[in-house]
Amino acid sequence: MFGSYFALNPALREKIVELLEKARHKRAIIYYDLNFRHTHTQEVVRLTSTLIENLEYADIVRGSTEDFMNFYKLDDPDKIYKEKIKFYCPNFIYTRGADGVELRSRNYEKSYPVPPVETVSTIGAG
Repeated sequence: MFGSYFALNPALREKIVELLEKARHKRAIIYYDLNFRHTHTQEVVRLTSTLIENLEYADIVRGSTEDFMNFYKLDDPDKIYKEKIKFYCPNFIYTRGADGVELRSRNYEKSYPVPPVETVSTIGAG
């Protein structure tokens, strides 16, 4: 499992690729959690090729509405999967907070509702 800005950061790229190559060689399931925050949106153009490389390494890609709005300015899970993910990685999990979870793969798509949760604190969430 890898993700966040650290998986895109040019200063850390060599070590990330080394880790991903080892995982691939060991036949691990590679789960990429985009986790791309608003504070890095000014870097999207520069980071796009690295993001695509991460997608190519991944067996499963997971991202939230916020992640894909920040990176691609898109919030439709079908459009994101078909236009941005599917070519590179066959399995996609899209989380929509209280609006549920979307799962997409080459032969399967499903929406999952989430029960309401009373949030006590968001400190440490994620």
